[in-house]
Amino acid sequence: MPSAPTLYPLIPLRDFVVFPAATMPLFIARAYSIEALARATRDGRALFLVAQRLGSLEAPAEHDLYAVGTVARVVEQAPISNSTRVVVSGTRRARLVRVIDDSCCLEAEVEYFNDPPSDPDMLEKIRQKQVEASSRMGVQTSAPTPHPDADMRVAAMQRILEGNSGSVPETDIMRLARLKKLFEEFARAGNPD
Repeated sequence: MPSAPTLYPLIPLRDFVVFPAATMPLFIARAYSIEALARATRDGRALFLVAQRLGSLEAPAEHDLYAVGTVARVVEQAPISNSTRVVVSGTRRARLVRVIDDSCCLEAEVEYFNDPPSDPDMLEKIRQKQVEASSRMGVQTSAPTPHPDADMRVAAMQRILEGNSGSVPETDIMRLARLKKLFEEFARAGNPD
């Protein structure tokens, strides 16, 4: 049973989804989305992030949005040229009840799903059980608990390695290039074909 409706500033996402417990960078350029971000920041509120059905639409209507999205908090933001770079952290999954267009920005009335909260202790117990099960099957693993910003860092690494580094310092690009080379060497060592 969903919760009572709650109102959040809405940012439609083009060809992108933010999941609960994921921390991701976004680049926001549409005026009404920048205003939604400003409203959330000014009022100390979270945002509702939902994917558009067609990424090519500049001004999607309610029927152009998927019915399920993620409530997310703003971790950091920085204006860059004609857009704003924002890092968000998904908190909960929610269903879009209706969209309110107040001419400045979009607001979403949402209902939370009754998903269990993301309890770090519970997640660690699940990870430990997976490691134990892998070890019983003869698979050695030493995967540490991921850093809370791991999703954001991986996305930044992918952009850098694809040549779209944006405002990343040159020293970080050099470090990531060395890291990429190291991963390639590990892959070759593991696959002696």
